[in-house]
Amino acid sequence: MSGIVTSVAAEEGKPAAGTLLTVADEGALLVRTEVKEIDVPQITVGDTVTVTTPTTGDREYRGTVRFVSPVASPGPAAGEEQPKDPGNRKATFPVEIEITGPVDGLRIGGTAKARIITDRETGVLAVTRDAVLEDNGVSYALVLAEQDGEHQVQRRQVRLGAANDIDVAVVDGELADGDRVITQPSEFQEFEGQDVAADDARD
Repeated sequence: MSGIVTSVAAEEGKPAAGTLLTVADEGALLVRTEVKEIDVPQITVGDTVTVTTPTTGDREYRGTVRFVSPVASPGPAAGEEQPKDPGNRKATFPVEIEITGPVDGLRIGGTAKARIITDRETGVLAVTRDAVLEDNGVSYALVLAEQDGEHQVQRRQVRLGAANDIDVAVVDGELADGDRVITQPSEFQEFEGQDVAADDARD
């Protein structure tokens, strides 16, 4: 057996009983995390995961979801404050992620940030979620279009696909590659169809 000794329970001169020591297999690392109840249905065993840690900076480690608990955690998630009214606590579910690629640089017992990829779109455009508005059930984005040497705020209808907390895929619609999407469209709805200064639109 090879690995790293993480704890020693045995004491010199005393009878050996129970667990003597704990050895961690540094070649088979797991990341244990808690997932909000609303996000759990989107996660399945085998989903691809990217993992980063404070000690390894921007380096990404590959992993897969190994286990999704069907039972909520009994207490608040790590780092979450206990609510004054326990009845208002939001349920979270334990998820285990197995690191499947190289593990050099990872520290046993350290903290990590995991990004679980539940859906993927390829060959499509993507915009920030904040850039998308809705009108009578139709999603659209505002763009800064150049027309006759002037810049005009125009609407582009979009059909959305996979999304994360920040971006959303545009799988169909009027938006084209190269369009200058206004990232704070609520500030410019009233100027739709009007000419504006390019600097003011903050695209």
